[in-house]
Amino acid sequence: MTPGTDLSATTLKRLAVYAEPFVDTVDSVVNRILDHYEAAQNATAAQPDAMPGVPLVSAASPPNLSYTTPKSIEIDGEIMPPAQAYWNLAFLKVVEIAAKKGKTAKELKNMISANSYVGEKVDNGYKFLPEVGLSIQGLDANSAWKATYNLARTMRIKVDVVFAWQNTEKAARPNEVARMTVG
Repeated sequence: MTPGTDLSATTLKRLAVYAEPFVDTVDSVVNRILDHYEAAQNATAAQPDAMPGVPLVSAASPPNLSYTTPKSIEIDGEIMPPAQAYWNLAFLKVVEIAAKKGKTAKELKNMISANSYVGEKVDNGYKFLPEVGLSIQGLDANSAWKATYNLARTMRIKVDVVFAWQNTEKAARPNEVARMTVG
């Protein structure tokens, strides 16, 4: 690679997704991505002791999560009980942690990619989070993970998920297990 090589418009557009407006430069975004990549490499290197045979997949652009079941979800060091290990519940937990970090219901509504309502709304698939003051509509697995990933990355909340694709030809990887980490 040649130092100072120009980046294409497509590459700059891809980098902009990871940039914080008025704060980041191309250099700071590239460094953040390299940090993330190196952390993932280190996690993969350490993985045989912790989780033999469970491949780490990209949390930013995972394979299709339709027909998957989370096997374990750890958020900010707390392991969710197996009965609560669902994509939507993980997202709601990240929203609650973001609220505890000082974000208001209105700020969170503007930060998340899910349909939401400031105040209580429980029809049409909405779940009210009383400690947040926000109601959020349920999402499919892919959308729930995308919303979880984006909010966790922005708020620097650590999320680690081990999941399995179900035994159906409709699944992207039938019967396979994988892991994603953000934060």
